[in-house]
Amino acid sequence: MTGEKLLDALGAVGPELAADARQAGKKRRPVRRLTAGLLAAALVLALGVGAAAYYGDVLLDHFAWMNGKDLTEEQIATVRALTAVVGQSQTVDGWTVTVDRALATRHNAYIELDLTAPAGTVVDPERQHYDCDVELSGFNTADTSDEGVTGCGMQVEMFKEEGMAENESTVLLTLDRTATAASKLDLADGRSRTLTIKDLCLRELDEQGHRTDTPLVRGTWRFTFTLPKAEEIELLDDAASVWATDPATKKREEVGVSSFRLTALGATCEYITAYDYIQPFDDLTVTMADGTAVMGRVKGNSARDFGKVCSFVFDVPIDLDQVAYVSFQGLKLPMPE
Repeated sequence: MTGEKLLDALGAVGPELAADARQAGKKRRPVRRLTAGLLAAALVLALGVGAAAYYGDVLLDHFAWMNGKDLTEEQIATVRALTAVVGQSQTVDGWTVTVDRALATRHNAYIELDLTAPAGTVVDPERQHYDCDVELSGFNTADTSDEGVTGCGMQVEMFKEEGMAENESTVLLTLDRTATAASKLDLADGRSRTLTIKDLCLRELDEQGHRTDTPLVRGTWRFTFTLPKAEEIELLDDAASVWATDPATKKREEVGVSSFRLTALGATCEYITAYDYIQPFDDLTVTMADGTAVMGRVKGNSARDFGKVCSFVFDVPIDLDQVAYVSFQGLKLPMPE
């Protein structure tokens, strides 16, 4: 599966993204686009100034917005500890793309880029919709077939930072593999990945929804770098049973859970149920050593030969060394010693 064209908001709003939109605290007005694989959740967000602090750091600002409030010193330290500096730039026909930094766990990654257009070009992501092809090797490209991946999710957030010139913009590329959490691919395994960006264009939709793409620059930017390593912890020694509710029928059923893995950005649960493609879980809380609680949000559900996989994400990365225990569907899962 090669890189898919990023799409403007065309479909129904998914519950997860709609919930994100209700959170306050965004200091910039991002334009978000998703791939066809996540079309049901596609939405263009334009959020005003909220309560969260502006850090002047793209990754910190993103998590503060998701969190809906200022980050603590511990949260800031956790984000920075997971972040690797890349610092690679390439120029094609006067358009320069710079990969600044990257943060990753097994199933998720955030890559920060800067875009500089030729002098005199106005880049305005608040009024114009930009589009391009994006690929990450071992994620959504042809080599994934040997690594067990059958799908992907990609999100692009393009915005202006304070003090940027008219020809500059910042991009946050989010890679979310919640739909393929059972695959063998590990984004944070220390292997080199190649990020490919191709053919930047300006997209317009008329009142009838007809799309027009105007090429801004045809060419390919390609960067090879290593995503930072990140820990993943298995919390189940043996299979366990939990109760869950089918969201369609509201019936409760017993579900067998065979694995529960925790990372700094979320959790993955492998389970067996008689129903197809449901997300039966709604109760995940991580209790930290200081007593604070971090809630996990369901982000994806997928099927495999052995059963199904449900993924959760945290609004802010957590320090795994400071986790006391995890509560999941009535189970209390302690951290391994």
